[in-house]
Amino acid sequence: MTQEELQITKARSLYYSLLGVFFSYQGAQKHTQLIISILDQIFANPINDQTQKDAQILLQELETNGVTHIQREFDILFIDNFSHKAINLTASYYDEGWEFGEKCLKIRDLILESEFRKDEEYIEPEDHLGFLLLFNASLLQKSNPCSLAMCQKVFEEVLNDYVNFVVLEILKNKNAKFYKSIAKILGSFAEFERLYLEITPPPFEEFIDLEELKREEKRSKWKKRVKTDFDEEEIKSK
Repeated sequence: MTQEELQITKARSLYYSLLGVFFSYQGAQKHTQLIISILDQIFANPINDQTQKDAQILLQELETNGVTHIQREFDILFIDNFSHKAINLTASYYDEGWEFGEKCLKIRDLILESEFRKDEEYIEPEDHLGFLLLFNASLLQKSNPCSLAMCQKVFEEVLNDYVNFVVLEILKNKNAKFYKSIAKILGSFAEFERLYLEITPPPFEEFIDLEELKREEKRSKWKKRVKTDFDEEEIKSK
């Protein structure tokens, strides 16, 4: 591996680490200093101008208020299912409409092929965005041919297919503020990975939850039946 390739691999690992922490439960709270350190490096050497602007927004927030608002926003967007439908972060959901599907099984098999194992404290499934990003960060840190090949496989066969869906779900969410900056960094980095690894990008389109549409249709029909007026005299005469 050339010196340039080593530098690119290190930079990719930093992006994976940063985004993996941001998309993990209480990740920002547990790894605040790591986030600040990586954002400083990204601000100094960004992928593009937009990434630099978003890194600056996040750094300013962290310097002013710490992780309080960012952590609260994570809970609202990805955890709270009471006041609205939370954004799902698992590959299986976007692939099959539910969690613990084929994508999850694929990642479990890949983990068994690697020297890494999922920490028992990590409560999300193996095909969760946060876990996938951190897994790839760990693979890149090894910088050997096997780990680099596995990192590419994880991106090509799992991440590539649904990263855009997550980015769009965040960008159109009215409750997102700081995670809009994080989503834009994720989107730019995904574009870089596709170019660097020579992977065909999927269509940039919104995810349509067919199961949710069916539920909405059923609810709509139920409401119509409930609200249907009837003529009491007509019924009595029958």
